[in-house]
Amino acid sequence: MKTTINLDKHLNEDVFSLENDKLKVKVLKKFGGKVVSIVHKESGYEVLFQPTKEKYEMPKLGDSFEDYDTSGIDEMLPTIDECFYPNSYEKLNDHGDVWAQVWDYEEKEDSLVTSVRSDTLKLDLIRTISLKDEEVIFSYKLKNLTKQDHYYLWAFHGLLNFDDSSYFEFPINSEIVNVKDSSVYDFDYKNLGEYEDNKAYKFYFPDEIKEGKVSLIHKSKNIRIDYQYSTDINKYLGIWINKGGFKGEYNLAIEPTSGYFDSLERAFKNKKASLIKSREEKTWELRMKITRGDD
Repeated sequence: MKTTINLDKHLNEDVFSLENDKLKVKVLKKFGGKVVSIVHKESGYEVLFQPTKEKYEMPKLGDSFEDYDTSGIDEMLPTIDECFYPNSYEKLNDHGDVWAQVWDYEEKEDSLVTSVRSDTLKLDLIRTISLKDEEVIFSYKLKNLTKQDHYYLWAFHGLLNFDDSSYFEFPINSEIVNVKDSSVYDFDYKNLGEYEDNKAYKFYFPDEIKEGKVSLIHKSKNIRIDYQYSTDINKYLGIWINKGGFKGEYNLAIEPTSGYFDSLERAFKNKKASLIKSREEKTWELRMKITRGDD
């Protein structure tokens, strides 16, 4: 199934558009490498949450993530929460660097290669996006060309649409850790209809993930989204659920990540941060498959 790549518009910005018979995916061109839209063509379903202001504004490095559109898919590197680099006074930016940086782009056959150098740690992130039938395939390479070893945290920050008919399927059935406060979720955390409105939630599975599979079923839209990802490097999984508690928005994120949890400083203290050695190169993959729920 052939993939075409063209220049297009999405809201007020130029984008690269990757398209096959099943999917249309748009990637922001000007900054951040943000994936702004994934449309399942047969159903017309938009997978990704869209900007409430219906436009994008250009951030500056070091800006607060919440001051801009909280939508689409961003890459988090080298942290999520603002923090200090372990055992130092070097400050790491809110939600990392690369969401606010200008990326390089290259069309390579039927794939879009996007790359950026993280401003603080000087790590090179190369992400290749390709389509295969109803799958979006994200292939990653992280390179440390410096003379120092570096701790880092990478996370996939993709904000999805959902409603109260939606539910998760996880390959494990375990306790979860609420990282927003100390309260206990006394309901079925897989069933999104059981979360209260006007609140936001964030939880992690505390143990390393052995099988990198998560599914979101949007029952009322008859859509199923299956994540499959490498767990040899990205061993942890966080889940963000926003039912109006943050900026009045309604979205969620399934966040495979290389550290536990949310800030590199905290992950290091938990002894669950990732390390990339000098001259080392790491690779991994994440796939999103979008199908009709009754397929």
